[in-house]
Amino acid sequence: MIKLRDYNIDYLYDKKLKKEGRIELINPKDIGDNNKLSIVSDTMFKTMFFNEDRIKYSSKLLSYFVDVSYEELCKNLKLSKELLDKDNYYEKGQRVDYVGRIKDTYLNIEVNNSTDPDVMRRNVLYAFRLMNKNNKIGVSNREIGKTQAIQININNFAFVGIDKVIDVYTIQNKDNIGLINSPIIIQIYLPNLIEKLYNKV
Repeated sequence: MIKLRDYNIDYLYDKKLKKEGRIELINPKDIGDNNKLSIVSDTMFKTMFFNEDRIKYSSKLLSYFVDVSYEELCKNLKLSKELLDKDNYYEKGQRVDYVGRIKDTYLNIEVNNSTDPDVMRRNVLYAFRLMNKNNKIGVSNREIGKTQAIQININNFAFVGIDKVIDVYTIQNKDNIGLINSPIIIQIYLPNLIEKLYNKV
């Protein structure tokens, strides 16, 4: 990979993964009285969150991160389709875990059980695709610029040396001056959250 001269950047995926703390996924065949599907399984997450009848659950989660109240989200949050539009016939279809819209902002939630860095690259591409949804003929640059994408990655893994539960990423320089207001990517590390909750008990 080409690097910029005299500009060293530490990349998240250059760090080692923690081996402990992940939520174990149960094979659907093993579900019984003692075993239930985890909320971090794709099937359970979409059943609970990506459902108009259960909009209160995603509204509650999103209200912790955006400056919109739970009540307003419950009333005005609109779920979008899970398959992002293709730009051309040959482009690979992209299926998101969750995407809703309120005003000019797309809110995307991705549950990540895979630690492969390509999964995070794919998620970042989803955020840019959502941010670019209004980029159509006849739409002014001003209108296109109003569209914002906020992505929340619920990660069933964590990194050695990063004890944060939540970390926020934007496009900015070394002086923390943002270039644009979108996308905003929020990383949630479940093993760190579980560890902090366990230590409080």
